[in-house]
Amino acid sequence: MSDVVVPWHPRLQAYNPSDDDERPLRRGLAWDLLGQLGLLDAPRVSVVDFDAADDASLSRIHAPAYLRAVQQYSRDPRLAVGFEASQWGFVAGHDTVPRAGMHEAAANVCGAAVEAARVVWTNPGTR
Repeated sequence: MSDVVVPWHPRLQAYNPSDDDERPLRRGLAWDLLGQLGLLDAPRVSVVDFDAADDASLSRIHAPAYLRAVQQYSRDPRLAVGFEASQWGFVAGHDTVPRAGMHEAAANVCGAAVEAARVVWTNPGTR
């Protein structure tokens, strides 16, 4: 097993969590630079695919009602204008802005983190 494992899939790049239109471009350029420098192909480095976290996994951490709210606002962010949305932290102009695709993006990030933890847990010495 490699010493360094990097969970990666292009779907991680598909979501932009901000109004900064250049953020995905910068992330993509950083990933391309890692490749151009040979860091992703270096000995003892592995880039691995992963599955998005499913609802059963996500519900081990989050309340099912919260997951339903995130899924709902992910499908249609315009719905996040009422009191219920504010109870989950979705308030315009604050930290958690509802955006289309946010549920899928979060499930992908969580899936990558779970895969990284799995690799470390099953392969001592891996970073």
